[in-house]
Amino acid sequence: MTTTVLNTTTAEMGEIKKHTPFARRSIYSCFTVDDAAILAKKAKDFLLTDGGRLPIPKKEMFSRAKVSQILGISVEAIKSYIEYNLLKPYLGYKHTPFFFPSDIEKFSIRYEPFQSLVKITGMSSRKLYATLVSMDIKIIPDRNLKKTH
Repeated sequence: MTTTVLNTTTAEMGEIKKHTPFARRSIYSCFTVDDAAILAKKAKDFLLTDGGRLPIPKKEMFSRAKVSQILGISVEAIKSYIEYNLLKPYLGYKHTPFFFPSDIEKFSIRYEPFQSLVKITGMSSRKLYATLVSMDIKIIPDRNLKKTH
């Protein structure tokens, strides 16, 4: 007989059980080998997804710093994009935002950061802004928008 010990707290085990067919059983009850295998897999998935807070394992998602590096923008710009619902973060431990790689890829195809356009065109930001406005190109978030909180 093989004994497997899950290194989880009672609270974590309670959360893990919610995602298994054993929701009504006591965490101290006996389980079959198959039940234990299911619980072990769910426990591993739970721990990899930052305590069940993330939809997929944390190592498969991008942190705010990684997104900043990929897009070539500041962390403050990312916060602004989140505020205007252009990016959707998934909050992990201590409310740390993580992003799906596919969301970042779609974002980079659809949007070009303003500072990146400044570098590409060689224009000053003021002149580029005026040019884009005159061409009816929408700038998100709008630089003239004042926070009304």
